[in-house]
Amino acid sequence: MTKESAIEQNHTWAVRSPVRFGAAMVGVMFGLKVLVLPLAIAVGGGDTSGPILKGGLALVLVSFALLPVETLIGQAMPLWLLTKLGVRRRFVLCALSGTFFGLLHMHAGPGSVVVTSTSAMVLSYCWLSWRVKSRGAAFWLTTAVHATHNALSFILYTVGDALT
Repeated sequence: MTKESAIEQNHTWAVRSPVRFGAAMVGVMFGLKVLVLPLAIAVGGGDTSGPILKGGLALVLVSFALLPVETLIGQAMPLWLLTKLGVRRRFVLCALSGTFFGLLHMHAGPGSVVVTSTSAMVLSYCWLSWRVKSRGAAFWLTTAVHATHNALSFILYTVGDALT
């Protein structure tokens, strides 16, 4: 058995239960946010939900409509390019792809890059885990995890904003 097939075999558990896998990934995304929040606050910014919510319902809907595009630009293309360049280690692929995705959110401040990069690393892991099954499965599961994460973030932001 080659090293690559052993890595893929270790991640086949993901494709057995997409709902459990997706829920776990959303949980990991929020857990990582809690861990990097002090750094995000220290460097400034980090609020990606607030500006969108302040833009009203239309902007929120547009942001969700763009999630498939973000999956292509933030996960599919960088991961494809990195593998073509010879990068094979899953951790390195996720770290580089996540950092690129985070940099796409620089407009919300440097703290946003920190928070978004960690979440995007998890999305890259989703893509790689489900790519074993198919590109379509990887695309839709990664997009669904991203949408669920963003929906919960918007809800928590809205509730937190209402309480203050």
